[in-house]
This record gives sequence, structure tokens and C-alpha cells, in this order.
Amino acid sequence: MRDLNAIEKFQIFCLESYGRHTGKSGTEVLSDFKKHDIFNFLDKGFDVLHTQGEKYITDAILRIMNRNGLSIHNFDIVKVPVANDTLYATLSLFESGILTKKETIARLKTHKLFDQISFHNQAALNKLVFTKSYTLKH
Repeated sequence: MRDLNAIEKFQIFCLESYGRHTGKSGTEVLSDFKKHDIFNFLDKGFDVLHTQGEKYITDAILRIMNRNGLSIHNFDIVKVPVANDTLYATLSLFESGILTKKETIARLKTHKLFDQISFHNQAALNKLVFTKSYTLKH
């Protein structure tokens, strides 16, 4: 048996990382990698990618797969808190040097997160039932 080269060792690391992150079996992970040409992506991007952390690499792989139409989870409905635009404005002010770290933290502590509900497939949409509507007046 021959020794693996650096790129092959890196690809195995990525297979294992993706499997841990998604909870998929080795067979499923290998199928995903082949279907979405991830081995080629890892080979061509090796010089940069192998210097990055596991989370960065796994996120990059998931972005490629998601762009290619692979669902990265098995949930029908996902409810998560999201920030409003004022949060990003506060971060921009900090990055621009307008706000100090202390001022930024004080502003961020007052930001309210809002729930976002995403329906990820037809089965989830089929569960929706119209009950009534409202007319809003200015």
C-alpha cells in the first residue's frame, strides 16, 4: 500500500469533518463529495484551504453543495433568531472606527433578535392552513 500524499490526507480530513458536521455515514459523505465534485474543489484549492480551520472548510463545502441544490439538513421547517439591519449598522460603525468597543457592546446588548421561519420543502408548505386575513390602514 502506498503512502497518501498531502492532498489525499487533506481530502480525508475534509470527508471526516463533513461527516461529523452533518451526521452522515461514510457512504453518504462519499456520495455527496462525488456528486458535487468536492474532491476537485479541494484539490484545486488545497494551497489556500489546508491553511484554514475545520469550520471554514466545512462551511465552504456546504456552500458549494447548497448552491448545487443539496439540502444541508433534513428539517421541514426551521425557526431561528435573526438580527435586524441596525445590528449590521452598529458593526459597520465599529469597523469604521466611529464606535469604540465599549460603545459597540452597549448597543449590541440592546438589539432584539426576531424569529425567522423558513419552509424548506413542499411537505412543510402543505401543513399551512389559511385561517383569516386582516386589512391594515395607515
